Amino acid sequence: MDIMNKSFETIGLRGEYARFVGDPAPNFAMMVYGKPFRGKSSWSMCFAHELARTIAPVFYWATEEGISKTLQEKIGRLGVAHPRLDFGKKLPSDLSKYRFVFIDSVTDSGLDSKALRELKASHPRIGFVYVFQATKDGKFRGDNTFAHDMDTILNVDGDCIVQAEKRRFGGTGTMPSVKPAPGA
Repeated sequence: MDIMNKSFETIGLRGEYARFVGDPAPNFAMMVYGKPFRGKSSWSMCFAHELARTIAPVFYWATEEGISKTLQEKIGRLGVAHPRLDFGKKLPSDLSKYRFVFIDSVTDSGLDSKALRELKASHPRIGFVYVFQATKDGKFRGDNTFAHDMDTILNVDGDCIVQAEKRRFGGTGTMPSVKPAPGA
C-alpha cells in the first residue's frame, strides 16, 4: 500500500506525444531507430521542439549531420526553431541548463553503452533520447546492452513510428514520423 499511496514525478508531457509515449519520468532513456531516410531525425527534432516549447530547454547533439546547411534546411522545413532548443556539433561539458538531451546518432557519436549509462547516471534530472541507425534487416545498430538500458524503444519505418519492444511509460499505437511543429 505504501507504493500505491506514493506520488512519482513525471515530465508533464501532454497531447499527442503523451498519447504515443506516455508521460516519462524526468530521467527517462528513449531509443529511436530505423533504416536510413525513414524519418528518425525528423521525428526526433519534432519531439525535441515539443519538449522545448512546452516543458524545458533541450540540447540536440547533431553528430550525424553536424551544424550544416542541411540541418538548417531541416530545422526550417520542420518548423522546429525555438529559443529553448539548442543544436550543437558536440556535447557541452556542462548540461545543467538542459532538461532533455538528444544524441543523433549514437552510432556516429562514438559512445558505447557503458558511456551512455555513465552519462545518464551523472545527469539524473535529464531525459535522454538516443537515435540509432539500423542494420539492413531493420534491427538497431549496436549490441543488446543498449536496448536493456532503455525505458522506451521506438522504430521509425517510413511514414510512421511505432513503439517497439519496451513501453515503460505507457502510450499506444503509432504516430506519423514527420509531424510539422505547431504553427509551421
